Amino acid sequence: MPKQIDHNQRRDEIARAACLVIAEKGFAQTKLVDIAKTAGCTTGALRHYFETKDDILNAATNYSRLHSRVRLDNASRRVPYSLVDTLFETLPTNPAQTVFIKVWMEMNVRSMGSAVLAAEAAASARNWAARIKEELVKARENGQIDKGADVDAAGELMALGIIGLINRAIMDPEKWSRGKQRTTLEQLVERVSSGGGKKRHAC
Repeated sequence: MPKQIDHNQRRDEIARAACLVIAEKGFAQTKLVDIAKTAGCTTGALRHYFETKDDILNAATNYSRLHSRVRLDNASRRVPYSLVDTLFETLPTNPAQTVFIKVWMEMNVRSMGSAVLAAEAAASARNWAARIKEELVKARENGQIDKGADVDAAGELMALGIIGLINRAIMDPEKWSRGKQRTTLEQLVERVSSGGGKKRHAC
């Protein structure tokens, strides 16, 4: 009896293999033969699941986003809840997370040459900021940040701060160790919890 193949699982395996290659070589230098080798299949098998190279690259981008979202969601459900611990899961603190973040960064670079991809990247950035705001609301309800914090403004600043931290850590991993990333994140959260994100009222 022929072996049953889970096609959705196989697509995910190829997307993950593409993530590994993209993180190492970048979008421009990624070749189908390298993805196939990493996925343990032939280039013909890749064509069975994806029509073009762009389809594979897009699948890898979506896979990396999903991985990061699941990681953040799982951290958010931990008891007791900790805003710092939850946001810490978004940083490149281990090899697997670093791979997926590099794919996301490569996608942003790639979007500069395409209006369609630029729109997708902008939407992804908005979703990211909205997700961070959700965590700030939860932290405010748990008393971990100031009750008067404006989570809309603070969320935007926090999202930008984390992106900046991610970029520094990816570009200079020796300097930006896991410990330094944690300390810097704690400082970002402290600025919010100390009232840096409080609502401003007109005089």
